[in-house]
Amino acid sequence: MVERRRTPRGDRLWEQVLEKVRHLQARMREESERRHIAEALGRPVRRTILDADGKVILDFGEPVTYAAADEARRAGVLDALLEAVDRDESHRKGESRHKDESHHKDESHRREE
Repeated sequence: MVERRRTPRGDRLWEQVLEKVRHLQARMREESERRHIAEALGRPVRRTILDADGKVILDFGEPVTYAAADEARRAGVLDALLEAVDRDESHRKGESRHKDESHHKDESHRREE
């Protein structure tokens, strides 16, 4: 087995590679977090979200907002908030589960006239 000698240049290069990997991992985590928050906006939570002091960030049924997500992030409970989001599409703010059906009814009603 050949023994490889470590050199200062090799060590610096390796540290640069590791730093780049850490940077890319952080960017991926941030992007994933942004995407999850965007998907949660306007949806209600299925349980009350508290900070470490017991202060309510979001109460049961309240919709997720940017302010609430930011407060949860600072309190270290963003994961709990995102896990508590109700994923039922009918809860999206300003949307109806039967939105498409009502659109079709309106069109068919106009055709009959």
